[in-house]
Amino acid sequence: MAAVTFSAAQGGVAAPSIGSLYSQAEEAQQRGDLEQAIAAYRTLIKRYPQTAAAYNNLGSLYYDTGDYKQAVQVLESGLRLDQSMASSYAILGAAYMAMGDDRHAAAEFKIAVQKNPEDERSEENLVEAMTELKEYPEAVELLRAKVQQHPNDQDAWRQLGDLYLLMSQKAHAKVLEIDPNSATALDLVGEIQEGMGNYQNAQTKYEEAVRLAPDKAGTHEHLGNILWVQGNWNRAEQEFRAELERNPQDCRAQWKLGNSILNEKADTDQAISYLSQAIQRCPTLMPARVDRAHALTDAGRAPEALGDLMLAEHDQPDEPQIHFLLAKVYRAQGRTAEATAEMQLFGKLADRNKHLEGADGNKTDANPK
Repeated sequence: MAAVTFSAAQGGVAAPSIGSLYSQAEEAQQRGDLEQAIAAYRTLIKRYPQTAAAYNNLGSLYYDTGDYKQAVQVLESGLRLDQSMASSYAILGAAYMAMGDDRHAAAEFKIAVQKNPEDERSEENLVEAMTELKEYPEAVELLRAKVQQHPNDQDAWRQLGDLYLLMSQKAHAKVLEIDPNSATALDLVGEIQEGMGNYQNAQTKYEEAVRLAPDKAGTHEHLGNILWVQGNWNRAEQEFRAELERNPQDCRAQWKLGNSILNEKADTDQAISYLSQAIQRCPTLMPARVDRAHALTDAGRAPEALGDLMLAEHDQPDEPQIHFLLAKVYRAQGRTAEATAEMQLFGKLADRNKHLEGADGNKTDANPK
């Protein structure tokens, strides 16, 4: 209930008359007798139609009883008398939303938030209404401002993520609508299939995309990646080479090309070269550093691997393969105690990470993307 201050002769009638009607309404509301409270406010408005705050309170009661149309009519009448009542806009927006009129609801919530920036409930309702209206960019801006102000607000971050997902889905749907048989659309469907773990279906779509647009950057990388995930190193290598002809700056293609060569047990020096190029362009690409350390160790150049492994260990201290390789490097340097400690740590982490493949700690990245 809005707090109201009355002059001694508001509406030409003594203040106690107005005050007594407010008291009747408040007492009835406290008893849970909303019908009596509504009757008292209706009487007050009939006698003193210029009492704007009474419209706000009556509209709130109508909203609480589920009579949303009456709430809208009364609240709009009150706002014609006094446009400063922020709570009236908030209740009006909630009533429109309850009736499924998100467009009018959003308009009212915008005003409520402008007049009272502390009204978090109206801001939340505004985001919800905008989302229903598919006004995603506007809703995103509100949430971005909110998480900047409250960086630990998990609900706001979750809403922001959901909105980005909706925007992505909308954009993807438009891609498929424009031309479902284009290389771009096939590539997109391949990504969706890959995300669901349907690797064979994804591979088929990527292959179709490559046939349609062999010179388009990204198509060979996607096909190479799905082959790489499935352990088809030779074909993956071919696709990554094709991608690098079209996009020489793709450090992930360089990394996976080097990794494929290593898994084929082919030219170690060539693998090191590609991995070094990947690291030069993307210094924080830790899987490439681990692979280069592995290649250097196998090539008898263990001391050169230590820098990569120390950086990778700092980034991923619980990755077993890193500690296995560190043990090999320390052993090659004659640092027996440190090598033993790393092997013990490797054993503990390997037991915890059952996805580890091979006794030598070499594994395929479970999340290659």
